[in-house]
Amino acid sequence: MARWLVTQGDQQFSAQDLAELKELAKSGKVGPGDMVQPPGATDWLYASELPELKGLLRRSAASYDETQPESGGGATLAIMGILAVLIVVAAAFFYHSATTIPGKDDLHLLGKDQGGLDLTEMLVTASPAQMRQSPDASGQTAATVAKDSKVHLIGKRKG
Repeated sequence: MARWLVTQGDQQFSAQDLAELKELAKSGKVGPGDMVQPPGATDWLYASELPELKGLLRRSAASYDETQPESGGGATLAIMGILAVLIVVAAAFFYHSATTIPGKDDLHLLGKDQGGLDLTEMLVTASPAQMRQSPDASGQTAATVAKDSKVHLIGKRKG
């Protein structure tokens, strides 16, 4: 009677006949990922590929069926896909935020809605402030402005 050869990792053993091979499969000594060579054959097959062993093979830590996906693998793949999409969206948001130049309406000092200043406004901090007719300290006073008043900034030169 011809023997069935079984390879598990780097170890090899034989089963006397198909009945013994089935018993080894039932007991978990032959797993779905083990290689089996039927009598008279030259090719090796995974044990899970043998129709005679269908339903008899159990998963074990030492052997697994590389041709079959793990149970729950679909859920893991879906979660990984969702995470990948979230990472791409977050990266696009941060890239857009970092590379977008703010417009005039975005640049408020202290926030225009909260009583802050626009870029073309100045807050008078001296009490009282002298408005001059010319843009230098020796220019004649044109008006006096009270502290905490807002004035429209037309231009600024030097200090």
